[in-house]
Amino acid sequence: MSSEEAAHDQPVALVCNHQTAGDWLPLVDDVSLGGKSTVAKGAFPKSTLQQILSETALSQRFSVLAGLGTSVGIGGPTMQQLWDAVAEKDSELLAKTIELVGYVKAPEGDNIESLLTRAHLSSQLSPNEDIVSFITKAESIIVDRCTAFLKGIDGLPDHESFLRKAARRSADRARCGGQSFQPFLQSRADA
Repeated sequence: MSSEEAAHDQPVALVCNHQTAGDWLPLVDDVSLGGKSTVAKGAFPKSTLQQILSETALSQRFSVLAGLGTSVGIGGPTMQQLWDAVAEKDSELLAKTIELVGYVKAPEGDNIESLLTRAHLSSQLSPNEDIVSFITKAESIIVDRCTAFLKGIDGLPDHESFLRKAARRSADRARCGGQSFQPFLQSRADA
């Protein structure tokens, strides 16, 4: 297999921000030509992303709202795939939980995160063995699916670089964590 063919097997990281005018563009290495950095039209240069991340990490305050979509571009599961995995494992318990918590399907489709939020709230207000069982099973399936795809990836240098920069922020700069990174950090620790 040529290096060009191998490159096609790797997940493509996508970038969407104000500089891309809202379009999702593939993240590519810069090509240096005569001291100038050039990138193919319709692509986003890694050096620009690294500069943006560095400036962001140095800002007085910053927040990262990371959901499932941050990993889809590198092979992670979609929300629908997670819903389907939970349904495949125990469709009867899923249907019972939907009824017990009053979940209503959103116009854009099923949302396992929304269902789990309702299940957690419901279990706090009115404990129910079926709901607790659903939560345990669904969260286990989600963690498995959201970490399994990482086993086939040989490192995530851009993700790792960003997390390291965020973690190294000086003590006088605001810093907070979130569970969105927990599966990623755990999988990297296990690797």
